[in-house]
Amino acid sequence: ERLSITPMKTILSKIKTSIKNSIKELTLKRVISYVAVLLFSIFFFWYGTTIEYTTNVGQQELHHAPLEKKYVKVKVIDLVDDVIKYGTDAEGNQTEEIKERIMVYKCKILDGENEGNETYAIQRLTGIGCVTIKELTNGSKIYTVLIPSPEELLKNYDTEYKSQISLLFTSSDYTVDRNPTIITLVLIFVLMLLSFSRIKGFHTLLSLVLALASVFVVYIPAVLSGANIYLWTVIICLYATIESLILLEGLTKKSFVAIIGCISGVAVCGIICYIANNAMNIVGAGDELGSEEGWITNTYWETFNHTKTIDIRGVVFSGVLFGALGAIMDVSMSLASSLLEVYNNSSNHSLANTLKSGFNIGRDMLGTMSNTLVLAYLSTSLSLMLYYVSHYYPDVIMRTEAISLALSQALIGCIGILVTIPLTSVICGLLYNKKEEWFKQKEITE
Repeated sequence: ERLSITPMKTILSKIKTSIKNSIKELTLKRVISYVAVLLFSIFFFWYGTTIEYTTNVGQQELHHAPLEKKYVKVKVIDLVDDVIKYGTDAEGNQTEEIKERIMVYKCKILDGENEGNETYAIQRLTGIGCVTIKELTNGSKIYTVLIPSPEELLKNYDTEYKSQISLLFTSSDYTVDRNPTIITLVLIFVLMLLSFSRIKGFHTLLSLVLALASVFVVYIPAVLSGANIYLWTVIICLYATIESLILLEGLTKKSFVAIIGCISGVAVCGIICYIANNAMNIVGAGDELGSEEGWITNTYWETFNHTKTIDIRGVVFSGVLFGALGAIMDVSMSLASSLLEVYNNSSNHSLANTLKSGFNIGRDMLGTMSNTLVLAYLSTSLSLMLYYVSHYYPDVIMRTEAISLALSQALIGCIGILVTIPLTSVICGLLYNKKEEWFKQKEITE
């Protein structure tokens, strides 16, 4: 009985030792890849913090208004007054289509030296149909600005709260406190990702954070400083690709294949995008200058054109590559992983078989990823499409820069995926198969 137990203990001990060694080896590779990526990322982000750039000089000179304002966060307690004044038409007659509305809110200050104090804030709305603006509700948390001279602003209005009003709610995109909703969505995403994917989810989260940080910490300061936007777009794409795939898969043959395939596809997108933008004479304003509906994007274009620091066409180039990068990375990684599984579970190895499998798998990927890219780019232009369809003929719509740009971005991304599939398949065939297997099939024997 002892003799039968002893060999079993030995076998179990060997299995346990083998598992420990495998885990130790895998962990060591993961630690090495993490350390390498994180050390480079720290250096990369440190460099980004050393870049000097100006922010709002051009904007102030053009529009005579500073970008930085002192915002005061308040909580709305109650709407205490609501005054509407009607304007006059060209003939001097009062009309209900032209309105000016003053709403007075009792508020509680939530930050700053006056935190806890109660005061009054106004929301001043002007223009046609201003009363359709969504009103604030009690308990809303908003950001207001200090009014330099409330008496001057309210001189034409009779309200008992005139002397107590000190804050202005501008009803702009900068005043609504959206942070709680964003934080909630982030927490839901993180919790679901970690609970579903566990360690893989952590790798995904870390790679996503580093990719976003590279844009905000390095790319934007570099572009605002007047650096070559095309060069920095390429650098950010290379960094995001390499760090994401290494963190997700480690330093493996599969991650190397995916990196090469992804970079190749993005490079093709960049070349085609540069040629197409010049052929279509894209100016980067979102619409032709001078068009009545493009005044917002034209202001953006004029601001950076005035400072002479940013190549606006380059911003379009960056948008195309950043948008296509995620889809191309997904295709290259999925294809590299699938072909490795096919190779490991097949006894009939050859370059031709790997290519055949890659093309078959890639065709299925192409259909879904093309839909993803086209719908993603067009969805960003839905408001403009609704406007153009309701105001212009179809031939005019296709000549507008915004729609042409959205379509070209989607098509360029799809072309990038088309190029990535065969390139990744070829690289997989060359690296996964042994040299003697490249052009020779093994015979399967019983």
